[in-house]
Amino acid sequence: MQPSLHDALKDLPDGLRNPLIQLYEDALSEYRAARWEAVGTKAGKICEVVYSIIQGKVSGTYPGKPSKPKNMVDDCKRLEQHNKTHGRSLCIQIPRVLTAVYELRNNRNIGHVGSDVDPNHMDAELMIRSVKWLMAELLRNFANLDTDAARDLIESVTARSFHAVWAEGNVKRVLNPGLHMTDKTLVLLYASGGRAHMDDLFAWAQHSNKSAYKKDVLKPLNKRAQVHFDVESGLVTLLPPGVRHVEDKGLLTI
Repeated sequence: MQPSLHDALKDLPDGLRNPLIQLYEDALSEYRAARWEAVGTKAGKICEVVYSIIQGKVSGTYPGKPSKPKNMVDDCKRLEQHNKTHGRSLCIQIPRVLTAVYELRNNRNIGHVGSDVDPNHMDAELMIRSVKWLMAELLRNFANLDTDAARDLIESVTARSFHAVWAEGNVKRVLNPGLHMTDKTLVLLYASGGRAHMDDLFAWAQHSNKSAYKKDVLKPLNKRAQVHFDVESGLVTLLPPGVRHVEDKGLLTI
């Protein structure tokens, strides 16, 4: 039986392990809800927890709770001196990922004020993958798991935290067949990072008629401002009222 994250990281003190796992689960939830800036906020806090864990490991004394380093770049750089005793993963590779994610979290939007391109979505994509990598590396180092086992545990936790949709490759399926087609569509969008093409949604929702799907499902959702349906491009974007509907109606579990 595969262990839980709490079990796998049991050697870490509660004051670090619990916020790490909670923030990780929160980041996944924010990502699925397409709240890109919130993903960055959670990712930044995860970096602070991970830094606190590594600093505690190399110093021999874990802090009671995570704290924000005075200067993430300089403090991570200082961890490199422990490479020979604690390994390249903990002292060089993880810290360099921390500094990259932290830089995006703190300074990215400043350089894009007034830009025609909103960086939040693409930054969130990088951050969520970086956070998953960081978690897998912690599992390798503190749970003594090999790379494949660490990755499988992270992916299984990710899958368990979202029960309403099964996915394999480019195929998705809502696991509650009793949902109305509009709710199915909102759940599929929620599980797809908040955006998908109409053709994919039509296939995933298993509607029988594409014209009727546009007319009876997408256009009413668009009219209620639960989604934005760009008829010309075919892209459908989940909007905040749609997010609230999915979450408030409890559509994420079966």
